[in-house]
Amino acid sequence: MHGDERGLGSRLAFAVMLVACIAMVLFSIAVSGHAILKILETTPFMGIPVDALGNRIPIQGYPQLGFGLASAVVFTILAFGIAMLGMSRRRRLN
Repeated sequence: MHGDERGLGSRLAFAVMLVACIAMVLFSIAVSGHAILKILETTPFMGIPVDALGNRIPIQGYPQLGFGLASAVVFTILAFGIAMLGMSRRRRLN
């Protein structure tokens, strides 16, 4: 295997990992947005929401919001690290 072929495979692997991390960040943002909408649906603006039998309806969406925000931060840091590692390897190869 020549040096050019190995460098191309390495660059391709870094590009795939970077695109996957960016996709996960976007997915995490979508999960957070859906959770915010769920919270707004179940948040009482006037009084306590109850169903037809008088049982309280709990506010929903907080676990999804926490998951979405945490994963967005983690995957953003991971994508930044992969990009920096790829750039430092690129400088070493040139």
